[in-house]
Amino acid sequence: MRKLLLAAALVLAVPTVSQAQFGLGVRLGYGVPGGDVVKGGKYTDGIKSSTPIQLDAMFRTGANTAAGLYLGYAVNTLNSDIKASCSALGVSCSSSTFRVGLQFTGEFLDLGLIGLWGGIGTGYESLTIKEELGGAKAEMNLRGWEWATISAGADLKPLKLINAGLFVSYGFGQFRVQSFKVTGYPDETHGIGSDKATHNLFQIGLRGMLNL
Repeated sequence: MRKLLLAAALVLAVPTVSQAQFGLGVRLGYGVPGGDVVKGGKYTDGIKSSTPIQLDAMFRTGANTAAGLYLGYAVNTLNSDIKASCSALGVSCSSSTFRVGLQFTGEFLDLGLIGLWGGIGTGYESLTIKEELGGAKAEMNLRGWEWATISAGADLKPLKLINAGLFVSYGFGQFRVQSFKVTGYPDETHGIGSDKATHNLFQIGLRGMLNL
């Protein structure tokens, strides 16, 4: 009798184990920043927009929920005034953003071929602006905590293995540390202190997910 009960328990456990799946995803989008990088300094004074790519590594925690990591990198488009100044001086100017953190997602409505989902994430964010002229380089970096990024989207589900569709997201956070690197000078790093301010980023784009 004990052997029969043990065998039955093992059989019942198999579907539960098989539901534990990994998901690997990628997001491509267009981002528009807002708010202030520091008090009195608007984000859009330096950055006009961004072209982010994000990688998602998710572990399914339930039938319709998943938790995991995200890793993002964006090439930023500089404000037109800064681009004009850099061009006039013959300086090469560029900017990028790096993001990494934890996220939770869940499908809240299954319409068969289409699934509606939402999610929230939090993590570390770093904004860099670089200038280069000849062999001389100058780099400013702002970093801090991205408090929350709220996402929502609609996925087409032609196969269980692949989901793909549109997403939108809105994130906000605060830079807390600022650093400078200039050729020929010592590096400087200091806290932003009372000049901290809140910034945000709205994104829209495409997301694809491979369910393993």
